[in-house]
Amino acid sequence: MNYKEQTKRYILFIISLFFSALGVAFTKHGELGVSPISSVANVVNCKFPAFSLGTLLIVWNCVLILGQILLLQKNFQLIQLLQIPLSFLFGWFTDLGMYLVASFPVTNYFLRLIMVLLGIIILGFGISLSVIANVIMNSGEAFVKAVSDTTKKNFGNIKIGFDILCVILSILLSLFFFDLKIVGTREGTVLSALLTGMIVKVFTKYLKAPLDSILQTKETMTPVGQTADSLDQDLTSAPQNTSKQHLVVTIAREYGSGGREIGKQLAERLHIPYYDLDMIHKAAQESGLSEKVISENEQKVKNTAAHSLYFWYIQPMPQEELPLVEQVFEVQSKIIRDIASKESCVIVGRLANFILQKDYSVFRIFVGATKEAKIERVMKRDRLNAKEAKEKIKKVEQERSNHCYYFTHKHWKDLDNYDFYLKSDFLGIDASINLLSDMIERREIK
Repeated sequence: MNYKEQTKRYILFIISLFFSALGVAFTKHGELGVSPISSVANVVNCKFPAFSLGTLLIVWNCVLILGQILLLQKNFQLIQLLQIPLSFLFGWFTDLGMYLVASFPVTNYFLRLIMVLLGIIILGFGISLSVIANVIMNSGEAFVKAVSDTTKKNFGNIKIGFDILCVILSILLSLFFFDLKIVGTREGTVLSALLTGMIVKVFTKYLKAPLDSILQTKETMTPVGQTADSLDQDLTSAPQNTSKQHLVVTIAREYGSGGREIGKQLAERLHIPYYDLDMIHKAAQESGLSEKVISENEQKVKNTAAHSLYFWYIQPMPQEELPLVEQVFEVQSKIIRDIASKESCVIVGRLANFILQKDYSVFRIFVGATKEAKIERVMKRDRLNAKEAKEKIKKVEQERSNHCYYFTHKHWKDLDNYDFYLKSDFLGIDASINLLSDMIERREIK
């Protein structure tokens, strides 16, 4: 990042502080509670109104910065001391925001709720700008990262725990200050916790590309864009090196259908590369994660509802802080696009049919089989009895279905997502390969 771009990014970050502070001011004026991280300062402000909310937020942020220093010690980066003047700026912006909204009427509950909702939207907008600026974390996020780095625990889980801790602390302070009454932490706090992350993601999705085009200079622009994930960006919206000069055959398959065997032999028949398990090795090389970790976290999402709720709450995170299943998908998506832009090939699994659905010449195959045929194949291959084979098929296929729906919001077995459906036990493996190779060789590559 050169000096010119860095300057523009810091300007954007300062702008983000203003809108974030204005959002806090709106929610504070609604008197239904503020965001979890601001709730402690808000309760103290309710007890000691002589100290402005902005002043108390400065103190609170400085406490969090001190916490980072104590946790990280020699690993604390001096650049993070910039959080101190930026925290002062945020506090001053908050007091300015309180002055600007002071005349807004909040004479009834409905108007208060409107103020809170507007505040959450403005706060989300401000945070999204800071995410796009990508120069320094605010003190709250930086404290969470310090705890995460020190304890080696997942950033998202620590973030949720930290927000809960802030709310508990604010409630305890309220009970102590106001004779066992809860003041300053109410439904607005809950709404802020539930909605802010989602709003940040929406703003980031639509603002990132246009703002990046303004922020980046010619020297720092890259031809390959950010890989997409399920919640922040549509799978086809990220700019990539693309090519329609190559034909990529993608094979999604039911467990035990023989799809992997068909893919491998089809690649040999067509004299093109075959990518499957070696994708794990490539992902390990690119991500720095071990092949074991990649293998355990690819194509597997055990509970889509839990994951969706988790990412509804959590704001956009740095790449290295994403859960492993997200990191693996990010890396493999990039690898798949890079491969497809360079050569014709066969790719088995890993949602390649969705990842390459735009700007690539792709023949998308789904391989299935009857339940009996799948059980027989799994019994023979994995040396299992019929009951064990049936349970394994059910487990693996559920994981694949969850994985597909989580990242694409589409159903894995929906044949509208494929160009050709093949039932491998209807023709047999060899005849299936003959049919597919003949179709592909006759297919005109556009």
